[in-house]
Amino acid sequence: MGRESATGVRDLKKISDWSVGAKIGSLLASMVLLSSVSYFVVSLNQNKLARDTEVINVAGRQRMLTQRVALLSEMAYAGVDNAAKDLTSAINLYQTSHESLLNGGIAPGFDGITLEAMSNADVLEAMSIVTMKWSTYKASALSIAESPNSINASAGIEYLRANSMSMLQANIVVVNELAKVSRVNQSNLRITLIFIIISILLVAAFAVFVSRKFITQPIKEVAGIANQVASGDLEVEIDHFANDEIGTLNKSMRAIIDNFKKTSDFAVNIGNGNLVSDFKALGDKDFLGQALITMQNKLKLVIEESRQVAYNGGRLGDLDARVSLVGKDGIWQELSESINELLHSVAMPIHHINTITGSMAEGDLTMRYDAESQGQIRTLANNFNKALDSINFLINEIADYADLIDE
Repeated sequence: MGRESATGVRDLKKISDWSVGAKIGSLLASMVLLSSVSYFVVSLNQNKLARDTEVINVAGRQRMLTQRVALLSEMAYAGVDNAAKDLTSAINLYQTSHESLLNGGIAPGFDGITLEAMSNADVLEAMSIVTMKWSTYKASALSIAESPNSINASAGIEYLRANSMSMLQANIVVVNELAKVSRVNQSNLRITLIFIIISILLVAAFAVFVSRKFITQPIKEVAGIANQVASGDLEVEIDHFANDEIGTLNKSMRAIIDNFKKTSDFAVNIGNGNLVSDFKALGDKDFLGQALITMQNKLKLVIEESRQVAYNGGRLGDLDARVSLVGKDGIWQELSESINELLHSVAMPIHHINTITGSMAEGDLTMRYDAESQGQIRTLANNFNKALDSINFLINEIADYADLIDE
């Protein structure tokens, strides 16, 4: 049982590896083959039933011919004109038809009908009884047809009168046996039709199973995965990797998801400030990857330039250092300009205070910090101006005391 189950699984695996075209083609071929075989079998059985009907018709005529021979014998024996001639024709027709029924051949009086030789044992047995009875029955009828007034004709008519019903019954038995054969063939046809219908249903069920399991369901899974990826969900599971077109599509989808994850991780690293993470674009057509690498490089450049400017200003005292705007545009230019504005807002008060301090060194205490400023720089400016006022007031006091001493 386990071995058979394993074999079935391997067979299904083989089917899953077929191409979609091969799967659809095999299903169509199976349906066409089954339809062709069904048509052939049904046609064969219908032809057999048609032949049964033809044989029964011929045998039924034989039954009537026995009565016609008896009637024409009476008429010929009574001297009716042309009765002997008609009797001879009826005898010949019965004899020829009997041979056609028994051995096969063209049935006289039935255009285009060729009978097959009898093969059924019961029919052959009934035909053998008819053959035996017909031999004497025919001889008696011929004696009347050839010489109606002879002694043989008198004996013949007596025999026919005594055995016409027996001959009729023998032929009826043949018809009944043929009818039995026909009923058996009809029953076989019904069984065949039931078998064909069941086979078609089984093949159709198998076709539905194969199409759902190996075509429809995998396509739905691919569509579901594509929808998940389209909504930004990259944590998807792909477990269909058959060797068909859908398996190839899933492998490509897996590669796309893996590349998306790498690109997403790279973007997250950039967002977290990790500008040294390694990333390679998939190719010249990977515009997203190329754009992220470009952003990483430009961020590195701006940060490095900002660090250098801060170092020059903070450590080296170069308050005129600025981030270069050459080759920058868009957000990178705006970022550089914002950094330069920050540097300028810090350097400007220092330059102004430096100017005032220089004037103080030359004895000019009239200058004050009057540039527009805000926040702590404004507080610094106000305190600086107060300090200048205090120094100026102190110097004026000293000068006044000096004048008094001189007086």
